[in-house]
Amino acid sequence: MRFLLMFAACLAASHLPTPANANEEYYRCSLSGVADTWNDAETTDFWLDAFMTEEIFVDRQSGEVRHTGLGNSYYDEIKVLHPGDAENAFKVFAQSHNGWQAHFMTVQTFRESEEMKFIIVEGGTVWNGTCK
Repeated sequence: MRFLLMFAACLAASHLPTPANANEEYYRCSLSGVADTWNDAETTDFWLDAFMTEEIFVDRQSGEVRHTGLGNSYYDEIKVLHPGDAENAFKVFAQSHNGWQAHFMTVQTFRESEEMKFIIVEGGTVWNGTCK
């Protein structure tokens, strides 16, 4: 299992934008926590150790979430449910056509703050943090 996680991480890393090309077209997000409903401490610890400090880039137009472990670029369909504004959160949903994988992210764009809270729900895990 760990080999598959590392392979997915390496594959996703090749598609990450660099800070030099991250701009107003992207949210730049930082993780601050995780809640895992599967009670699999080994996997949760692995993800925390490997990816907690890595920045997440979210394309505001396409909804693509770029992150080595929490990205949605390998899903078959990515749909921006709401682009986010002063009254509604940015929301993106991604799914695989086989129906067994889904990824949801919401960014609280309506908050009057430079940092907006976000959550990512994937499988039985909920990740949270802040975006700029």
